[in-house]
Parts: sequence; structure tokens; C-alpha cells
Amino acid sequence: MDEPQSGLSAVQSSTTAVLIVAEAMHGMASSDMRQLTEAVADELAAAWPTKPAATILSQHASSFTFGP
Repeated sequence: MDEPQSGLSAVQSSTTAVLIVAEAMHGMASSDMRQLTEAVADELAAAWPTKPAATILSQHASSFTFGP
């Protein structure tokens, strides 16, 4: 029996890379996304020995290289 998608996408002790996607289109989106990005990065760094790489994509910055 196949594992449900949530099991396949769950972060586990063997996980080496994670991509977290968040989006916002409201008037305060730029500010809110910066705050969210910082909060998630802080929580990840507190839970695991890592320095998260993060970016906020926009019309002028439309790509992000994921991985090492």
C-alpha cells in the first residue's frame, strides 16, 4: 500500500532538503511575507542545526536556486 501524500511530504530525520512555499497578494503582502520568512527561518534554525536559505520572489526577482 502506498503512503499517503502527507507521509511522503513530511519532514523526517532523514530529510536533507525542504521547500516551503507561501504566497500573499494583499496590500501588506511584502511586509507580511518578510515577517513570515524570518519567523519560519528562525524556527527552523532553532529546531535543526541549519541556516535556512530564503527568498521572496517578485516580478523583478522571479527565480530561486533550490539546493546546494
